[in-house]
Amino acid sequence: MINVFIIGSRGYTKRYGGWETLVHGLVDNQISPNIHYYIYEVVSDKKDEGVFEIDTITCIKLFVKTKKSGFQMIFCDAKALFHATKYIKKNKIENPILLTLGARVGPLLWLFQSHFKSSKAVIMDNPGGVEWKRPKWGLIGEWYTYLSCYFTGIASDNIVCDSEGIRTIYKKMIKSPKHIKDFAAYGVYPIKDYDSPKTKEIQDYFERFDIKENDYYLIINRFMPENSYELILSEFLQSDTKKKLVLVTNIDTEKKYYDKLQSKLHFQSDPRIIFVGTLYNSDILLYLRLHAFCYINGHTLGGTNPGLLEAMFSTGFVMAYDVVFSREVCDEYAFYFDEKNKMRDTIKKVESIDDKKRKQIVQKARERMANLYSWNKITSEYEEIFEKAITKRMEKRKK
Repeated sequence: MINVFIIGSRGYTKRYGGWETLVHGLVDNQISPNIHYYIYEVVSDKKDEGVFEIDTITCIKLFVKTKKSGFQMIFCDAKALFHATKYIKKNKIENPILLTLGARVGPLLWLFQSHFKSSKAVIMDNPGGVEWKRPKWGLIGEWYTYLSCYFTGIASDNIVCDSEGIRTIYKKMIKSPKHIKDFAAYGVYPIKDYDSPKTKEIQDYFERFDIKENDYYLIINRFMPENSYELILSEFLQSDTKKKLVLVTNIDTEKKYYDKLQSKLHFQSDPRIIFVGTLYNSDILLYLRLHAFCYINGHTLGGTNPGLLEAMFSTGFVMAYDVVFSREVCDEYAFYFDEKNKMRDTIKKVESIDDKKRKQIVQKARERMANLYSWNKITSEYEEIFEKAITKRMEKRKK
């Protein structure tokens, strides 16, 4: 039995974002009966702490006092690493793997790597994207994040990158061949109902924001500078399109950034720009995706973006910021823009495409997602990585 301890998500019982979706992708689509998952979860109340059997996994809940989400996850990751090492030794867990998600505690992982490896665990990490390039960190945060990613990499036996673009970056950053750089993408679930009905709830939502099917561009992601909001809004304002731009994003928690862009671009005066705030109703979200004229993906920092996968599988007609991570996912079945290749020109291009050609592109995009990014495929790749890592560890012990 291979025992995988997952550290870095908010937990199995929570569905906040990407890491939690990855956890459920691996667990809910598990293929091998020879793998057992131990998943760490952060809790804010001491009485909730403990080890629980939930479904097919062992959920280990750790109390962390601070309420600030960033610091809470750093402390939880650190606490989980020491807890897992002790737990493995105490319970004589065989074939353990410590899989960390993200690279928040790289210096700690590197400084105490001999302690963590004393449990005979394989140290494995999925670093996520190019975290140190996020503008929100500032200079000090940028340096810490880069060093944390680097130290996590050199302390790990395996680095599992969710895009080939990220793997290339880590091959340059950490040249030693003893740190294996694996590739396993992020997964996406297929759309079960492409002809989902328009309920009264959906109808009311569309009327509230004056939205009509196939007459709007759509963005669904976090309101952050690295998601190209300034470029997209500026270019859309300068375009001649009659269609609207619907933005599903967290402007309520990013008011400072919103006000900054508004003072610079004055987009509130253009009736085509519609900020709808956050939206958690899955039925409305699906309908919005399925009936958008085109989805716009502005992510610049990779790796494989879950929202882009969902857009390719649902809308199927996508414009994406031209970076290696987007091209890796979409290939020739999307339209690209950046600072040089103006989005306003890309808008003209996509609006000139006839219905027959558009349907062909949508079909090819969905087929690509089904063939390359299904959770069954991704789960199989992860399980193979786990098995190879344990086999290599066992062979090393025999020498």
